[in-house]
Amino acid sequence: MDDESVLFLTDILPTGWQGAEHCEIKGGEIIAVWGAGPVGLFAIQSAKIMGAERIIAIETVPERIALAWKYGATDVIDFMKE
Repeated sequence: MDDESVLFLTDILPTGWQGAEHCEIKGGEIIAVWGAGPVGLFAIQSAKIMGAERIIAIETVPERIALAWKYGATDVIDFMKE
């Protein structure tokens, strides 16, 4: 990867990880992530690594919903439909 591509990882990955850390995940928790943009997707992946049992993504953009499923969400709430 070129430097410009990697540069963005120094912001969004730690931010997503920190969001999951604030949930104090010990294993087995249910957590929710509002928004499945880049930071939200990293929060979903981080929560999965930390042992969350259920990861609920709250999103309305179909492409982001598909990515949330792909990267570890166990449930998705489309706030425009529910």
